[in-house]
Amino acid sequence: MEKPVGHWTYSSRKPLTIGCRAARMLGKKLDEHGSSVWLVNTGWIEGPYAEGRRMPIAETRRIVSAILNDELVATPFAIEPWFGDLKWINMGGGHHITRADYQREELVEFLRDAKEDTGAEIYLEPGEAIALDAGILVGTVLDSHWNGLPVAITDVSATCHMPDVIEAPYRPAMLGELEEGEAVRLGGPSCLAGDVIGDYRLPVPCEPGQRFAFLDQAHYSMVKTNTFNGVQLPAIWLWDSDTDALEQVKSFTYEDFRDRLS
Repeated sequence: MEKPVGHWTYSSRKPLTIGCRAARMLGKKLDEHGSSVWLVNTGWIEGPYAEGRRMPIAETRRIVSAILNDELVATPFAIEPWFGDLKWINMGGGHHITRADYQREELVEFLRDAKEDTGAEIYLEPGEAIALDAGILVGTVLDSHWNGLPVAITDVSATCHMPDVIEAPYRPAMLGELEEGEAVRLGGPSCLAGDVIGDYRLPVPCEPGQRFAFLDQAHYSMVKTNTFNGVQLPAIWLWDSDTDALEQVKSFTYEDFRDRLS
């Protein structure tokens, strides 16, 4: 098996280079210096949370030692002994194949090699790519105050409308965010102490009634939302970029929250 230098290496075939700009920069540095990268899972294993167990420290140390001693370089790919017996392999989601700079030709070549090597049908989950950059989440400042830094309470909730902000975590991009100026900490309307979206340099004054928008929200904010604490879900609108017309597709009420509980 090839030594994975700046790439995720599949079996002994061609590597698939990582797609995003930051990862490509990292891959370039790894190639320049001949470094290897290993992803070691030290988290939860053998069952769901609170029922399984965490990776023991002793096992983690043995894995790290094997990496440092180059013992894993010659280790066969985990499912390689079953090549020829597998009916299908799911490569999962998160592939931004609709993005302008995505390496689609390399992905196609990789998938063809994978099918040839394994004898299995290869599946991708393109859900995120379908909705990539397809929606924005518009919010309003409800109140503002000072607590060591400017704080704004908004009608957008991290835990209800953008749970990946807390779970991943990640920082959603804001439309028109300023490059300079004082950052404002945005919080949601729920009672959760951690309902914090992040610190942003707002393109509008930090005052009640001012509106802002987060970009690229359709693929998560429309799928993973919840109504914790009775927080209302955002209405869904369709914008025609040619005519600038807005059409409300769906709105949500208290009854939607109530009916989800029984």
